[in-house]
Parts: sequence; C-alpha cells; structure tokens
Amino acid sequence: MLKKTFRQMAIAQIVSAMTVILCLLIDSIMTGRFLGVDSMAAYGLSNPLLLSFAAIGSMVSAGVQVMCSKSLGSGDQKANNTYYLLKKTSTTIVIVECGFLSNPEEAALLKTEEYQDRVAWNIHLGIMQYLNQQQNG
Repeated sequence: MLKKTFRQMAIAQIVSAMTVILCLLIDSIMTGRFLGVDSMAAYGLSNPLLLSFAAIGSMVSAGVQVMCSKSLGSGDQKANNTYYLLKKTSTTIVIVECGFLSNPEEAALLKTEEYQDRVAWNIHLGIMQYLNQQQNG
C-alpha cells in the first residue's frame, strides 16, 4: 500500500512540477515581452524564492499524506481540482483531506473524537517527519 501511495504521489508531484515550469516559462516570456529587461531580471531573481515556498509546501503535504494513508486508511480516493482553496489561494497551502462525508463509514468516523485525535496526530507526525528531514538532511 505504501509503495502504491508513493507512486501515486510521485506522479502527481512530477505533473505538478511540469505545470509550474510551464507557467514560469510563460510568465517570463510575457514579463520580458511587455515589461522589459529590468522586469525580467527582477522576475528571475524572485523565482527561486517562489519555488522554494512551493517545494516546502509540496514536501509537507507529501509527508502528511503518507502518514495519514499509512495509519488511517487505504488512500484510494481520488482528489479533484474543484476546491475553492486550490483555485483562489495565491500562497502555498496544504490541504489535508481526512475523509469523504459522502461515504457513510467515513462520515461516522469523522464524528468521533478518537478518530479526530488520530487524524490530528498523523498530521502532526507528517509535519514532524518533514522538519526532521530538513534538520538532518
């Protein structure tokens, strides 16, 4: 199960990275074309910072996803891109999907304090795993 989760996560990360690169390429072309060389230089200097924030958010979310999938369930549900937060947030965010309310078993679990504590603990473990890797890596 963990290998399958990792493979799915890796594919999603690769597609995400390719999308970001394409967007950066388009942005740099448009910036250079319409705002000039000085703006292009400023844009080029800011890109590493923006990419760093995106990478940190991606790694934190991957750690949380793996910990939650390993401890709480199968992780076979598919996410979609219709979330308001994904479309309307301009900063790096991490969304942790703890279950589906449309699934009666998961909805019942989400109502229990024990399951909520387990979910919160696994989110904590995912963040701590990321921070430990940063400190030791």
